[in-house]
Amino acid sequence: MSQKYQIGEYIRYGSNGVCLIDDIRLMGVAKENDLYYILRPIADRNSTFFIPVESDTAQEKMRTLLTREEIDALIDSVHVDLSVWIDDRKQRMDHYRVLLRECDPRELLKLAALLYYRKDALSAEGKKLSPSDLNVLKQIIELTDNEFSFVLNIDPKEVGPYIRNRTQM
Repeated sequence: MSQKYQIGEYIRYGSNGVCLIDDIRLMGVAKENDLYYILRPIADRNSTFFIPVESDTAQEKMRTLLTREEIDALIDSVHVDLSVWIDDRKQRMDHYRVLLRECDPRELLKLAALLYYRKDALSAEGKKLSPSDLNVLKQIIELTDNEFSFVLNIDPKEVGPYIRNRTQM
């Protein structure tokens, strides 16, 4: 595997969010020198991740940031699909864990839309979304706000209104 990213580039590193590739250097681990990406998350400049360039597993968590156009197209394409609701809480949470681990922005937005719809429907009946569903929604908001606010150059608190404005919700 060759070096895919460059020093000074911003990438998404799984659920850790947007990271700056601060350096790429040879580091000795287990008597071998391997090339590592040195990542600094924008949300926590005191953290550092050392990602082996040759590790397929680590590389799967890294991706180029979406562009403004890709974010807008993504938001515009997401619709609520009520048929994917899983009634069994344990199965639903297992499914959520997979989606959160994969960190696919389209799937996260689809799930957020579903959870917001479910929250509104339950509220109309005088009920509330379960704490575990609310926690997942909070995690999705944190994940999407991190990248979207960085790319759109807006405050993270403005991401929700930005999405609602585009979807007319």
